[in-house]
Amino acid sequence: MKGAAILLATIVFATGCPGSDEPAGDGAPPGCTPACGPNATCRADATCACAPGWNDCDGDLGQGGDGCECSGDCNGASCSIVQSCKPETLNACGNSSMYCKADHCAPCRSGSYNCDGVQDCESNQPCLPDGKCELYGSKSCGSQSQYCDSASGSCKPCMSGTYNCDTSGGSCECTTGCDGTSCKSECTFETGCNDNTKYCDLGSCKPCPTGKYNCDGKGSCECSDGCNGTACAGARACDYYDQNVCGGDSSQWCSNNNCIACTSGYFNCNGTQGCECDSQGCNGTQCAGKCSGGECP
Repeated sequence: MKGAAILLATIVFATGCPGSDEPAGDGAPPGCTPACGPNATCRADATCACAPGWNDCDGDLGQGGDGCECSGDCNGASCSIVQSCKPETLNACGNSSMYCKADHCAPCRSGSYNCDGVQDCESNQPCLPDGKCELYGSKSCGSQSQYCDSASGSCKPCMSGTYNCDTSGGSCECTTGCDGTSCKSECTFETGCNDNTKYCDLGSCKPCPTGKYNCDGKGSCECSDGCNGTACAGARACDYYDQNVCGGDSSQWCSNNNCIACTSGYFNCNGTQGCECDSQGCNGTQCAGKCSGGECP
C-alpha cells in the first residue's frame, strides 16, 4: 500500500494535477488542447499565452506548433534578427532590408533599403538587382535626397542642406531646396542678395571674391575699395562696351573707364554703353518708354 501511494505521487508530480492551472513539463496544462508549446502557459479560459519576454511571431500558438518561438520582437512572421555587427562593415546584416544600428542588426524602416550594405538604410527605392546605380536613366537613384556615387555604384545620401532636385546625376547640386525638379531660386541677378559681400549666381547667393564688394546688392561684385552706402567707396573701373558694365545698375553708365550716374531722368536699361532710356525707366533690359541714341533697336 505504501508503495502504491509513492507511485501515485510520482505520476501526479510529473504530469500535473487534473483541473489545475499548473503547467506540465511541456508548458501546457491539461486544460489546453492541443498543447500550447514551449515558452507558453495555458490560462484559466483554456487559451494559450506567451511567457513574459517571448512572442509567437508565426501565429501558431495553441495549434500544436512551436509555441512562442521568439525571445524578442517580430519581423513580420519571423523573429527579429539579433546579430552583432559594425555599421561600416559591408553587408554586415546579410540583406538590404536590415542595417547595423550601433552594434546590432535591425530592420530598415518601412519603405527604405540598405542598398550599399553599410551604415543606415539610405535608399527609398528597392535595390537594383545588380546593386549598381547609374548617373542617369532608369537606374538613377530617383530621389532628391540621394545621388549616385559612380565609384561604388551605390546611392548615397546628400550632405545636410543639399539636394539633388532632378533626382539624377552624381551630385546634390542645390543648396536652396527644390522647386519641382529645379533648384529653388534664392535670388535673381536683378534683385541680388541684399548683402554687399555676396552676388547672385544661377539663383544662389555666392560670396564675392576676396577684396571685392557688391555695394548696391545687385549684379556682380563690382567694387574694390569698400562701400559708401550702396555706392563704391572708390571709383568703379569699367569698359564702355561691357555687358552689365556697372554691375547691372541701370542708374549708371561708363564714362572714361569709370561708372558715373546717368543724367537725371535717364536710365541704362541694357547695361552697356550710355543711358538710352527716358524717365519711364526700364522693362527688364528694354526701355519702358522711349529710347534714344545709337543703342535703340
